[in-house]
Amino acid sequence: MESIDYGVYDWDVGAERVSISPTLALMLGLPTENLIHPARWEAFVHPDDLPVYRRAMIAFLKDETARLECDYRYRAGDGSWRWIRQHGVAKRAPDGRVTRMVGAARDITELRKRQRELQSAKAEVAAAQRAGPGDAPVQDVERYALAMESLNHGLYDWNLETGTIYYSPALRIVLGLSASELAVPDDWTDRIHPNDLPLYRRALIEHLKGETPRFECEVRYRTGDGTWRWAHQHGVSTRGPDGRVRRMIGATGDVTEVKQRERELHSAKAAAAHPRTRAPQDLREQDAERYALAMESVNEYVYDWNLDTDAVYLSPPLRTMLGLPPDATLADWANRIYSDDRMFHRRMVIALLKGETGRMEAEFRYIAPDGSLRWARQHGVVLRGPDGRAQRMVGATGDITETKQRERQLDTAKAEAAAAQRDVEHTREVMQTVLDNMTDGVTLFDKDFRWQFSNRAHIEGRKYTRDVLRPGASGRDMVRYQIERGDFGEVAHPEALLEEAVARIRKPGGNRYERRAAGGRYIEYIFRELEDGGLLGVYHDITELREREAALAAA
Repeated sequence: MESIDYGVYDWDVGAERVSISPTLALMLGLPTENLIHPARWEAFVHPDDLPVYRRAMIAFLKDETARLECDYRYRAGDGSWRWIRQHGVAKRAPDGRVTRMVGAARDITELRKRQRELQSAKAEVAAAQRAGPGDAPVQDVERYALAMESLNHGLYDWNLETGTIYYSPALRIVLGLSASELAVPDDWTDRIHPNDLPLYRRALIEHLKGETPRFECEVRYRTGDGTWRWAHQHGVSTRGPDGRVRRMIGATGDVTEVKQRERELHSAKAAAAHPRTRAPQDLREQDAERYALAMESVNEYVYDWNLDTDAVYLSPPLRTMLGLPPDATLADWANRIYSDDRMFHRRMVIALLKGETGRMEAEFRYIAPDGSLRWARQHGVVLRGPDGRAQRMVGATGDITETKQRERQLDTAKAEAAAAQRDVEHTREVMQTVLDNMTDGVTLFDKDFRWQFSNRAHIEGRKYTRDVLRPGASGRDMVRYQIERGDFGEVAHPEALLEEAVARIRKPGGNRYERRAAGGRYIEYIFRELEDGGLLGVYHDITELREREAALAAA
């Protein structure tokens, strides 16, 4: 928890008292007495955020949400307003009432500040774009940039012949690095975590050699403030006539929040990559090519929907995926969505257009050109006019059928493993009951003669104590305990007897013998060697049998 900068709290609802970790108290900068009473906390929540906090908490306590997750402002110890992200899970009584709530909280003030900076950059870029005439290359660049934004990735273009690399401003924003910190190829590799660098280099070499069609790797990298975060990098190569790689173009995104099982990554505004003044024609075409290749590297296809005219642009790879003609309309695309998923898809689009969500990400089924049902994942962001009304929706869509199939296979395997484990546990319970009700003693040792199991008859009959009979206990120590306790009578050479008894028990292939134990009772011992090298022992009390034999002999 310390490594990911979270503090922990534990709320005993019945006692109305909260335990706070020192890390959380230090982070909030508030006296402990103000934190251990839940009722006092609301006084520190920003008035504008208090309704949001209360709604989230009430929904969680009513079991309407599986866990609490809420961002809001609070007044810190120095009097300033800061942002906090709070998570929580509950322990409930049989009637569903929450009895205990345990969770973690993190200060996200700097993250929020970065979001505001990105929003400002996007607004400035949008204003600059509206000021100039819209020719086709500019539209293409914009479409690809917005599609990249919807995926939360930034662009890079590495020229292997010259050893130079282009990092888009959006990529630096995503990674939180300045132009001086990310300028040449080694600037990136030098920031990769030492434990991840061999994996990164191996994946890169395999791609450059043509062994993989795309480069893809997740690595940890060091940010400007020295912390470690996660990045997901994609790339595709262009080769010369000799097959040698000339350029590698792709995209990189920060996936730290996904790795930490938090909310989705906050959108890194790829539109900030656009220059504020109009670029020359050849530069715009170069940017369009870069974005197109970067989109290819992440296996996503671009769309651009003009809400004012209802016209829609579908990139050629997307039309191929859906089996649509070049003049396809929005209705044609909508008809490709599987009927059972259309209502869900419509709700997700409406939520984005209304501003209820900042970015759309939805998974749904669609009808492929061959008539089969396949899975797609759609991303999208919205551009709005001065009045706040949505004017365009731009994003990307990709086929995730194989991913879904792997997920189902994994779920099936997990279910089968769980069922098998339940069968094993059930069988074990049955066998334990059977063995415990046997009059004969049964015990089991592993291949190294360490104790694994005994039934009740063996434990009670041999009168072992808990410090002697424990998992992993040495069988030699168990025999030594019997000798020292006097089970073998008076013994002149205990160690010699110990070696003799152990050899008899562990005789290769097994052994069967009987011995008159202390108290005059006759015990028959049967030891059988198991396939895995373990040893199964069965102990029969044959005193009555020997007494009947003696009586018969006397008669």
